Amino acid sequence: MPRLAHPRPAIPSAAPALATVATIALTIVLGVPTDAAAYLDPGTGSCIIQALVAGLLAGVVFLREARSKLSARLRRRAGSLTPAARPKRGPAMTGSG
Repeated sequence: MPRLAHPRPAIPSAAPALATVATIALTIVLGVPTDAAAYLDPGTGSCIIQALVAGLLAGVVFLREARSKLSARLRRRAGSLTPAARPKRGPAMTGSG
């Protein structure tokens, strides 16, 4: 019985992808103007500064809240391990008055 030759699997070439990347890079380099006549008035500059400060403060608040929630969860977990550390509950208050 003759042995059947298996065709070799085609190895994909990186040349088309490299050519595409090179074409896009060349288009960007040649298509972007080198001399930009841009002007930022004081209102735009203060808006940018305000956005940066707001982002920084939002990050601080987010990290503070995350730390608070994490420490509360760890305290709760540590409290569940030792029954003596749990707060004792008093008698239930009745609504008559």
